[in-house]
Amino acid sequence: MPETVTKTKATESPVSVADTSDASHMAASDERAALERDLMSTWRDLFGLLQSQAAPKWANLDVSMAQIKTLITLSDVRTATIGEIAAKLGIGLPTASHLVEKLVQLGLVERAEDPEDRRRAIARLTAKGDELVRQLRGSQHLGAWIPLLADDDLAALVRGLHALARAICATTAPKTGGEAAKSGATTTSEVPNTM
Repeated sequence: MPETVTKTKATESPVSVADTSDASHMAASDERAALERDLMSTWRDLFGLLQSQAAPKWANLDVSMAQIKTLITLSDVRTATIGEIAAKLGIGLPTASHLVEKLVQLGLVERAEDPEDRRRAIARLTAKGDELVRQLRGSQHLGAWIPLLADDDLAALVRGLHALARAICATTAPKTGGEAAKSGATTTSEVPNTM
């Protein structure tokens, strides 16, 4: 009978290296999934906080949604011709021109002569327009919050945001160099790999 027990033990398969590797991979996968859930939850909370800071500005806003879209477009690209604004917003030239003119009257946008082609005008945000967009995005408070971070937390945040920007750039349709330069877009190669 002891011989049978010995044979049974001998035929039992020991835990293989592959099994421990699989278990370790599953644990790492579970840990990553938990980190991803935590990131998404924190992301929602962060933007909820930013929106709560911006909510009073949105409630008292006296511009149309089309004008807001124009302001945000100009904030993203810095300067644009009326044609570029029309193309980005998917509207006609007369509509884009009218939107820009209304924003000029409100002191939020300024028109200037295009240095490359004097027949065209370019539009850009005024300081007042830039500040309004920052308030609407809730980002005007970042300057006050960033100094509250410990140095290592700030470095980790910068590294993480750079990594996220690289991932976004890698998964979005690439722009030609000229388009990216005109729009002020960040290409994958322009996102620093530092920190």
